[in-house]
Amino acid sequence: MNIVNIGGHVWCKDNLNLDSFRNGEALTEIKSFEEWYFALENRIPAFCYYDFNPEFGNEFGKIYNWYALADERGLAPDGYKIPTNSDWIKLVESIGGVNNGIKIAKINDDDSSNELDFSALPGGYLDGADDGGFYSMFDLAIFWTLHDEVEYMGGSKYPTFEQEPTPFYMSFENDPIKIRRGSKSETSFINCGYYVRCLIDD
Repeated sequence: MNIVNIGGHVWCKDNLNLDSFRNGEALTEIKSFEEWYFALENRIPAFCYYDFNPEFGNEFGKIYNWYALADERGLAPDGYKIPTNSDWIKLVESIGGVNNGIKIAKINDDDSSNELDFSALPGGYLDGADDGGFYSMFDLAIFWTLHDEVEYMGGSKYPTFEQEPTPFYMSFENDPIKIRRGSKSETSFINCGYYVRCLIDD
């Protein structure tokens, strides 16, 4: 894992790109919107690539559904965790507020970007509204988050399937690049697919 310390917390510099849980059991790879909705209906932990094209995974990593995060087998590698709302808020505070996204956003033709080496990339997302679609490649960097207080499944440190997450995102088309919470989708966040950025579990 490539890591960087920002504000006393050690974050991964790359989006998660794993196809199995911490115990080695495989996640399901999704290759069509029909498969995506089947996984949602049956609560199957799964991932895909933007446009279902594995070549995008080399740069942006994998897009995960909510059930990959909620599964008690653990999506984050051993020693790491999925960030909570508080983790993201602390990151925002460390960079000087929501208007300073440029400090953690990686823009290839802008030397003033990514000052803190977080390397957020605008990889877009999978929108689960209507018949499904991929949107905002090269505009939005959007990441899953977990609630700080959740009902844990079986006493483990993982949220129930019913928890409604609120992702953090940045629009690279805005000036300044602001860090926000929410989504442009008109459906539940749980129907969508986003990237995952882990940090060391301390």
